[in-house]
Amino acid sequence: MGLNCEPYPNGALLANPDDPHSFYQCSNGIGYLLQCPANLVWNQQKQVCDFGDNVPKPDKESTSTIVPTVPEELTTTNIVLPLQCSNHTVIDDPTRHILYNATRSCDDENLGWVRFIDGTNNGRSMIIPTVQPPYLEHCGAVVPGWLKNFTYPTTLGTTVQASVCFDFVITGSTARFCMYTIDIQITNCGQDFFVFNLPAAPRCNLRYCTILSHLLYKKRKKDDLIIFKYKHNMYSIKSHSGNKSLI
Repeated sequence: MGLNCEPYPNGALLANPDDPHSFYQCSNGIGYLLQCPANLVWNQQKQVCDFGDNVPKPDKESTSTIVPTVPEELTTTNIVLPLQCSNHTVIDDPTRHILYNATRSCDDENLGWVRFIDGTNNGRSMIIPTVQPPYLEHCGAVVPGWLKNFTYPTTLGTTVQASVCFDFVITGSTARFCMYTIDIQITNCGQDFFVFNLPAAPRCNLRYCTILSHLLYKKRKKDDLIIFKYKHNMYSIKSHSGNKSLI
């Protein structure tokens, strides 16, 4: 039986009161039933599939009042997500944001499977950007890493290969090129929810950059100005000068 998700935002994850080994993901008012990996159950508090001993027993009475059902024909086939969708490290470091330009750091160790979130914006999902960050001193690094000529997978549960570009300016010009590239894996775990398998960067100070995943669907380029529209805010970044503004 499906779930009426109209009261909830897109991407909301809700417990399945009929089966602790599954959960619902909301998209456009409809809940899609997803299965946890074998031997794991849904932890509503942590929003991940977890070991049973770590999960409080659900209150079926209160749960049933917030998960009204809709006709079964509106749901999709059950989907078993890859293990990394529930077994990953959550990183909420705000210094990775594409607009951050203060401290310097580098990813000199293997991060493994990670999910980026914005801890200052209701835990919104973040991703590695597919647009070129401002040159140098952004994302908490000397040289930020981004995904050049890449389109995120749209099929739930799909894992794809991608190459992260760490680009430098050619001496005597403003042109930039990928001096270093590194191969990573990306899995679509749901709407705006991606996890990344990230090896160590080739050197310091190179670091993976992030941007709100909602901006993946709301971006446009006008001349030399890359503009991102998110809700009521407009983020704009000069692609070469490094100037930035938040309106």
